[in-house]
Amino acid sequence: MSLTEGQIQEITEKAKAWVTSPEGKKQIKETLKRIDEIKRELHEARQVDWRSLDRPMTI
Repeated sequence: MSLTEGQIQEITEKAKAWVTSPEGKKQIKETLKRIDEIKRELHEARQVDWRSLDRPMTI
């Protein structure tokens, strides 16, 4: 399904209106905050306890 230029323009205008609206700004801010939390959790989950590196492991 391809969109016409008019449809693309309409979608663009709606997106622009939402992004600049108070609700859009609030949701974007909350999403960015959650992304930062997830990045921090991922960073912590990737940390390897160096003491575990000398323990034998089986595959």
